Amino acid sequence: MEIENIYPHAKTGGRLFRKLYDDIKWLLFFGAVASLIVNLAVGGKRWSYVVIVSCVIAWNILYRPTIQASIISRGCVLSSEVAVLLAVIDNYLVPGWAGFVIPILLASTLAALTALFFADRRRQTRNVMPLVISLFASSVACAIILFMDGGFSIPLLVLAALSIALLIAAVATLRGALISETKKYFHTK
Repeated sequence: MEIENIYPHAKTGGRLFRKLYDDIKWLLFFGAVASLIVNLAVGGKRWSYVVIVSCVIAWNILYRPTIQASIISRGCVLSSEVAVLLAVIDNYLVPGWAGFVIPILLASTLAALTALFFADRRRQTRNVMPLVISLFASSVACAIILFMDGGFSIPLLVLAALSIALLIAAVATLRGALISETKKYFHTK
């Protein structure tokens, strides 16, 4: 008895892409390590921290698992990572501007991702948890900054108001789906 092979032949282009994909992984790692070594040897400002955080962001973009890889989930993660990068730049290279720029970035990202979510709400209900977590985290972070630090700025107030309003809108419109998705997300019954 002879078994017929019905699978298509493997293409060699995929192997080349996989090899390039693996080489980029090592380039990111060695670039981060080399920048730290050079920065420690030369001295001066800690610019290598910016390179390391940038390499981590590139790593997460290229190698993040695609289990929850919707545009909303990736947008939430990417905006958080860029905010961390801006905070590192503000802390180690050029101080004084991130308190104004980061809330603008986060507010515009949350507004765009919420608009994407509500534009196709029926299909996007399974993607509600990353958005709700980002909205909740933005609200808590704004409250901590406003009450603990005393840092009053218009972008921070806009971010706080927008994140609270969008969180209330999400909870009000998706009450049942939100409870169901919360149980799925945290693996509870």
